[in-house]
Amino acid sequence: MRFIYFDCFAGISGHMLLAALCDLGIDPGIITGLPRRMKMGDLEAALITRKCHALRGLELHFPNADSAGQRTLSDVLRIIDSADLSDPVKNAAGRTYRLLSEAEARVHNSTPELVKFHEVGYSPAIAGVTGFFAAMEALGWPKTFSSSLVLGNGLARAAHGVIPLPGPAVMEIVRGLPVRFIDQEGETVTPTGAALLASHADFGPCPEMTVFAVGYGVAAKQSLDRPNMVRVILGESRE
Repeated sequence: MRFIYFDCFAGISGHMLLAALCDLGIDPGIITGLPRRMKMGDLEAALITRKCHALRGLELHFPNADSAGQRTLSDVLRIIDSADLSDPVKNAAGRTYRLLSEAEARVHNSTPELVKFHEVGYSPAIAGVTGFFAAMEALGWPKTFSSSLVLGNGLARAAHGVIPLPGPAVMEIVRGLPVRFIDQEGETVTPTGAALLASHADFGPCPEMTVFAVGYGVAAKQSLDRPNMVRVILGESRE
């Protein structure tokens, strides 16, 4: 059996997780062709090789992304359902967004159907979440594991105003998951990153495996004291 293990030693976002999967060696056209297959107009996706604290990795970048408007869960699901992608990919992406909407609803005392997404509803976020599962499909849907998540602290300005970190939606998503707080100001785990692993991965130690490939996904924002990356390991059970 094939395994994927996400080593979240510095933090995660949806784009970091997808970039790490791409760094394993899947066809980059699967990701760069996503905007066209998702009917997202002029949106472009680019994979850029970056160095981060002397380590090489890939960064997923959307150079001409827009951030206009608010979308509801039904809006996002309509975009995903109309995409030229397989049903397993669309179903998995839909589950992730339902988890996001449930978390946002608890935070804002609303319902999943009425919640209006801000950053997580922008086209790059939708493409990143859907692309994650397109990459998993390209890898043959390996069994997925993850380390515990590291959470920073402080305050951040979001669409709703100033919020504490970790973000309230993130704290709702990680209920029941292993986390550890680190002495670092800033957002280390984004809602999409948390929702992707919460909806798809088992948390715990890396299983015994024969390692085939290792990939690194780099964050757009750099950290002074550690590589702001996520590492993914692809292997096969030795049993």
